[in-house]
Amino acid sequence: ETAALPELAGTPMERSVAANLPGFDPAIRLGGRRMLKYMSDAAVLGCLAAREALEEAAALRRFPPERIGLYAGTGLAAASVNDVRTMVEESIDPAGHFSCRLLGERGLGATNPLVSFKILANMPPCLVSVIEGIKGPNLIFTPWEGQAGAAIAEGWRAVAGGEVDCALVGAADTA
Repeated sequence: ETAALPELAGTPMERSVAANLPGFDPAIRLGGRRMLKYMSDAAVLGCLAAREALEEAAALRRFPPERIGLYAGTGLAAASVNDVRTMVEESIDPAGHFSCRLLGERGLGATNPLVSFKILANMPPCLVSVIEGIKGPNLIFTPWEGQAGAAIAEGWRAVAGGEVDCALVGAADTA
């Protein structure tokens, strides 16, 4: 389903449309709400995509967890304003500039330490591994262009070379 985005009203893009994901509860697909509080939107979508791929391939029934590899390209870290607002506000000096010193002295202590689980670029593949019980080799490619291709090539190499029986490959390096 596609629809105009209300967020674009009054902008040059107001007539643009985007695909809308129908309402769903990720906790139902991922087996509970406990992990959701540690997950960014990207991690939720990555975990849902991984679950769909693993189910479609019947990978967890066909292969031992130690023989399933995980190869992923990561995107840049991101955070919602609400998650980091207090940290940033506590890091502003009297002149109104962001201060790394104040970030270390006050900002980091003012935010929930669990926010790091939401903003670290490697957390989506880490959460896939934890949630799905994948215990084979893994390789995470850092957030630069082309890392999705590198992850695909490495997953293929691992299967072709007998290092793993199954490779789960994904990426978020190109939004």
